[in-house]
Amino acid sequence: MAPNTEIDLMRNYKFNLVLRGNEIIQAKNNLSLIQNKFIDYIIAKIRGDKSRNLSIQISRKEFAAALGLKEDGYLGRRMLSLIIELMNKSVVVFNSDKNCVDLCKYFEGTYHIGEGYADLEVGKKFASYFLELDGRSYTEYHLKTIMAFQSTHALQLYRLLKQYLHTKEKKRVFDLAEFKFYMNVENSYTKFNMLSKRVIDPSLKEINEISDIAAQYEPKKERGKIIGIIFYIRENLANKSKEVRIKDLYKAGLIDVQATPASETLEKEGIHPLDAKFYGLCFEKEQKTPDNFLSSVRKSYEKMPKTPKTVEWNSYLFGALKKKWGKRQTPKDKETK
Repeated sequence: MAPNTEIDLMRNYKFNLVLRGNEIIQAKNNLSLIQNKFIDYIIAKIRGDKSRNLSIQISRKEFAAALGLKEDGYLGRRMLSLIIELMNKSVVVFNSDKNCVDLCKYFEGTYHIGEGYADLEVGKKFASYFLELDGRSYTEYHLKTIMAFQSTHALQLYRLLKQYLHTKEKKRVFDLAEFKFYMNVENSYTKFNMLSKRVIDPSLKEINEISDIAAQYEPKKERGKIIGIIFYIRENLANKSKEVRIKDLYKAGLIDVQATPASETLEKEGIHPLDAKFYGLCFEKEQKTPDNFLSSVRKSYEKMPKTPKTVEWNSYLFGALKKKWGKRQTPKDKETK
């Protein structure tokens, strides 16, 4: 029986983040834009589930919502075609811990044509690079950012630069051959000006316009010859969405925060889902439910004279929550004090 899944990506924040081991970001793959997006969606979906089950179901409705596709007569064919293509592909990863090369299949699966859904079994070796992250360098980014990209080159460059955002130097240096390898253009653009015009410049334009990072670059020269590229990276606060800003408060073991009874109660009162999760954690740490707090705040709200300028209940409640707990400090905030 097909899963009864009604996905609205603007309201469902269960699958917020994509976390990838850095080896798999730098691995050699030849995925198209939509294939890249689908794989990241699967990673976020599995990580968003407490059971971390590698056997998943995806309906046509979920597939369309995830990738921003129209639910038309061609949707089933597109989904089937994408699944078949990815079942026949692998990613080649250099495993530095074992000093070997891993050939990782993305998944195997079955597409139920008449019922319009797929059963997928994600490869264990591939999954180890996004689930087994203890002691491994990894990069995290927001799923919605990936879904906004319109270019495979921009998406891949974003991942590569995001790896170095939180380094002290905030820059990444590539040898020319290394950069072309990562961008899957080893056999193209022998002249640097064409590489800049066709790959680097349009990719950075897209990254700077839609993502949570911004970057600029300069060629690295030796004796007048271009031998590499230096990228300078910074946070792009102008494009940092509310979800991502709140997500920053979930670091240090709180990356995959699940809904709790307290957060669900707050969400029913009109609090933004991610705000509800954050303040839900505050109640949980005090081993209290929000009930008494809500009752007290509601009494105060009801005593207010009602005028056209009176704030809505959810805004009033949110202000009370902020007043009680303020802005939670991240580990980075504490280090700067």
